[in-house]
Amino acid sequence: MASFHLFPDLPYELREKIWQQAIRPSAKNCCGIQHFSIRHSNMNLESTASKPKLIPSSRGVPTCDKGTAFAAEIPGTEGAQANRSAYMWDAGLWTACWESRQIILRHWEMKKWQEKRRYFLSEKRGFWYREAEWRENQDFCITINAPSLTINDGGEEWQLMVRPYDDAFYFDPKSLKDALKQPISRGHWDELVDIMQDLPFSGLDYGCQPVQHLIFDFDPNWLNNLPRYHANVDSGSPQEFIIDLLWLLAGRRTEERVFHIWLIDRSRRQSSIKNGDEVLPADGAGKEARVFYNCDEEFVDLGTAGHNPYAKSKLFDQPWKFEYDEGGFPKPTDILKCDENKLSAALAGEENEFAGWFIWWLAENLTEPLSKFKSYPYTMDEPHLCESFYVEDHISILGYRS
Repeated sequence: MASFHLFPDLPYELREKIWQQAIRPSAKNCCGIQHFSIRHSNMNLESTASKPKLIPSSRGVPTCDKGTAFAAEIPGTEGAQANRSAYMWDAGLWTACWESRQIILRHWEMKKWQEKRRYFLSEKRGFWYREAEWRENQDFCITINAPSLTINDGGEEWQLMVRPYDDAFYFDPKSLKDALKQPISRGHWDELVDIMQDLPFSGLDYGCQPVQHLIFDFDPNWLNNLPRYHANVDSGSPQEFIIDLLWLLAGRRTEERVFHIWLIDRSRRQSSIKNGDEVLPADGAGKEARVFYNCDEEFVDLGTAGHNPYAKSKLFDQPWKFEYDEGGFPKPTDILKCDENKLSAALAGEENEFAGWFIWWLAENLTEPLSKFKSYPYTMDEPHLCESFYVEDHISILGYRS
C-alpha cells in the first residue's frame, strides 16, 4: 500500500474529513456484522499474527458456580477466512495517531457512553433498568482493549468498538459447542445465558443488556440430508444452535428483551424482489429496513418477500426429492434429501428459496412444541390459555443490497 508522506501538511479541515471518511457507517439503520468465537477465559493461545486473539470475560471470574468464565475470541486476520468484521473497518484509527484517535472518539461520542455506563453500573440498574431508558440508549457504544492483531504493530493494543444493540453478532457454533460443558437441552439454557452475560460487550458488568441481533451464514447444504424432525439434527451444527436459540426465546418472560435471528442468503438480492411481493421488515411495517454490513459486503432485510414457501400452492417448488407410492403420495422418510439439480444450482449461487424453506422446516417442527413450552404451565389444565409462538416472527432472511 502506497504512503502519502505529506498528509500531515494538509490543512486540518481536510485531514479531519479524510479521517471521518475512514469511519464505519453509523446511521441508526446500519448494523455492523461482528464475528467472534466463544472460549474459556483461561485458554492459552499462541501469540502469532494469524492466530485468533482472546478478549477476557468482562467478569474475569467464573460465572456463578459453573467454575469457568467465557470470553470472546477475535478470528484471525489472515488467510482465506480473514476476519472482515465491521469492527475491523476503522480499527486503525485508534492507533494511527493522536489526531485520528480524538476524531473517532468524538464521532462515536465515547465520553457520553462512558458516563452512561458508569451511571448504570453505579445505580446497579443492569438488565432491569427501565424500558424507556433502554430505548433512549439504542445506539450505545462500547470499546474494549483488544490484543495486537499483526506482527507489525509492535504488540500495541487497539480499541475494538461494537454497538451491542444495533450490531449483529456471529458466534461460531463449533466454538460454542467446545466451550459448553454439556449439550444444551430444552429448558436448560443457563450456560448459554451465562455466555451472553460473560461477553465483554453484552454483560451486566458493562451496564448493558445482552446483544439483540444474532446472525448466521445460510448454507444450502443445511437442507440436504436434513432430519425430518428437529431433535435429530447434528450436534454442534448451526442448525442446532438456531433451534436452541428459538427454544430460549420461547422460554423468555415477556418483560425481558429478546433477540432476533438473521440468515444471510448470498443467492438473493434486493433487486430480485418482484413487484407485488409483500415486504415486511422484521422491525415492522412502515419502518426503514436495516442495512447489515462488514468490510466487504452489504445486506438488507428481505422480510417475507420472495421467500414465502408457507403457502400450500408453492409446495411443488420444495427443494426435497421424495419417492412416491402407488397413490402418488410421498413415502414417509426420516431424512430429507435435496433434488440434486436444485442443490447444485443453489450451491452455484443461482437465486433460490432454500433459506425460506429452512424457516418453513423450523416452523413445521417447532411452532406447536414452542407454543406449548411458552405457555407452560397453563397448557396442563387450561389449554385455551396457550400463547402461540411463531418461528417466522423471530428469524428473517438477508440478501445483498442492490
